[in-house]
Amino acid sequence: MIEFLRKKGKSENKYDFESRIFLSLDLCRKFIYHFVLIFFQECPTLQFLCLSIISLSQCLIISKYEESSILDKIISILNEGTIAMFSLTCFPYNDINRIYFSNETIKSTGFIHMGLLLLNLMNVLFKQLLIKLQFILKGLYARKQPEQIKNIILNF
Repeated sequence: MIEFLRKKGKSENKYDFESRIFLSLDLCRKFIYHFVLIFFQECPTLQFLCLSIISLSQCLIISKYEESSILDKIISILNEGTIAMFSLTCFPYNDINRIYFSNETIKSTGFIHMGLLLLNLMNVLFKQLLIKLQFILKGLYARKQPEQIKNIILNF
């Protein structure tokens, strides 16, 4: 699929070409992710591994093809990395693997999962607060600018 887009995108703008590749790969990832969730329900170990591989590959895709600010890329990679770590560490919850793990290990893993997911939520909250803060500061700066210009004109 990447080769098809690469051949098609030789005559296009580089930005449009890379954003089209990212959107196509993101759509494929979502399709494969849902496919794995639905069809591998009977084999949870394979499901965890596939979901982790999908999330880790999405981290690579984000770093290579996503056209956004560095902060957005870092937050997206942290989100996908958290999902990958969550998927990789879900083995103790599987009924088959409960024989090999003590209840204390399962509880510890649960608290680690809660911490990872809360960290992920805080990343998204931080990003949203930063966007709102930028919007507010631009609004305040836009209001102060005419007053400053008027003061500069009156000083002459």
